[in-house]
Amino acid sequence: MAVHLGHIHDGTTVDPVADNDKLWGRALRTVRDIAGGDADTAARTLAAVDGRVELAAIVAACRLSRDRAGTVLAEANGNLRSALARAGKP
Repeated sequence: MAVHLGHIHDGTTVDPVADNDKLWGRALRTVRDIAGGDADTAARTLAAVDGRVELAAIVAACRLSRDRAGTVLAEANGNLRSALARAGKP
């Protein structure tokens, strides 16, 4: 069910909010894996979106603002893969 709803991306859960140390570390790795880049960029992006992994991945991968990434994610019904495709992830 989680895969169908788009909460899993390449075998990794992307819908939790990184609100503790364990989830923060996992979120950093997930954003880096999806968007590329380094840990510092992933950390800054996660902090800017209050730890929301899906938003951070879209912002970092597609270089969108937080607001635009949220709109794209909403238009994709919360499905990260669809949102990345809509935003033109290279």
